[in-house]
Amino acid sequence: MGKDFPKLTKEEVKNSPSLRDGVPKETEDQYRKETVKWISKTGESLGMPQFSIATASVYFHRFYSRYSFKEYDRLLLACTCLFLAGKAQETRKKLDDVIDHFNYVIYQKVRRQGKRPGKTSKVFKDFRALVVKTEAILMEAIEFQFNVKHPYGVLVNYIKILFTKEDNEKFKDILMGKQGLAQVAWFFVNDSLRSPLCLMYGPEEVATAVIYMAMKHKKIEYDKIKNRTTPWYTEGNFKMKKAELEAIGEIILDAYGGPKAKKPKEKAPERGKHGSSQIKLTRQESERLKTMSNEQKAKFLKRKKFEGSLTREDRAKYYKMNNEEKLQFKKMVYEKRKRKASHAISSQRHDKKVSQSATSNSQASLPDQKSAGASDKTAKNGLDDGNTAGSQKNDEKKSEVDLDNKHGSSQKETQISKARQPEATHHSDPVSQNFGNGLAVEKADKNGTPSSMPALSPGD
Repeated sequence: MGKDFPKLTKEEVKNSPSLRDGVPKETEDQYRKETVKWISKTGESLGMPQFSIATASVYFHRFYSRYSFKEYDRLLLACTCLFLAGKAQETRKKLDDVIDHFNYVIYQKVRRQGKRPGKTSKVFKDFRALVVKTEAILMEAIEFQFNVKHPYGVLVNYIKILFTKEDNEKFKDILMGKQGLAQVAWFFVNDSLRSPLCLMYGPEEVATAVIYMAMKHKKIEYDKIKNRTTPWYTEGNFKMKKAELEAIGEIILDAYGGPKAKKPKEKAPERGKHGSSQIKLTRQESERLKTMSNEQKAKFLKRKKFEGSLTREDRAKYYKMNNEEKLQFKKMVYEKRKRKASHAISSQRHDKKVSQSATSNSQASLPDQKSAGASDKTAKNGLDDGNTAGSQKNDEKKSEVDLDNKHGSSQKETQISKARQPEATHHSDPVSQNFGNGLAVEKADKNGTPSSMPALSPGD
């Protein structure tokens, strides 16, 4: 295949085509991290091995070392890199399947826009044609160097050199397992793909650096264990300096979201009545908005605000309509909202009248309640006299006492019922009717319609 792809210096990587084209360094780093994560998720969804995913990631970094992010869409290139890497690593997938899984990741996992375009849709076919065209540009940009040597194989060989079979049995808990030294170093290699590290260093240097990082993470003092006087990375197949290892480690750690890699904080969009943002724009739409006039901006934002207020089902139907159907749909929605608003106002007024009448009737019923309380007191006094008479007769005859007690209890019931009759009759007419109307209004409000209708780049 010819010579290997040329290595770049740190100054050449910093002075990238994107930076010269006006893209800030922080934005470029964020684009690289996010897009490599999309490639990884799509490759996992397709069932591709890690070597193919890593190859696609290297293709992506090599391409944007020659071109700017403003010249070619990174989504289109990410899908193209994954398709080409599958063919280069002999894990080929059909182009339609690659695009379909990539759209699934972008539309439903990243952007959360609902259903992705179908394979028979015009959007899908147009994107497929662009991938075929971009593949030729990608092959030229990477200088037809399809085979990529990754640090994975070198990493395994280096660990075998450092630790013998006896060491594996002696330090089994530290070296092996999901949290062992080899697995942690492997994870560091995966995360290094989110940075342009592959443009500056070879697989041997990266493998040595990730082993050094894994030892520090696991707090393994290799030189003390082996009784060495010189550091292990300065001899044998390694021959590296500590400053170089730490420089590679800093680049890998930046991929985890260090202070340089953080996104600038943006103000949260205004929330609508149904919890969704009233105006939600994509990056392309916000860029288009900058080129519009004031009248065009007002029309565009009004349309986006209306679309954001719809439910998902209504929005999906709205996008499928032609211009005339959209106008009729808008009129219908606005008329429906006016009716709901007027209904809400009338119901509020009615509730206010009901509450006022209820308070007035309750105030008028206070004197009757006082008289009812007085009658209760007299009834209780009469019962007390009956009870004292019954106790005097208790000394004479036990049977007569029982009869008197029965007679006193029946007299008590009749007197209490008579005393409470005026209170019950007083509350039966106007107030209960008003509260009945209020309940009917509440039911109508609950059954009625609401006052207004509710309305791809990944980093860690």
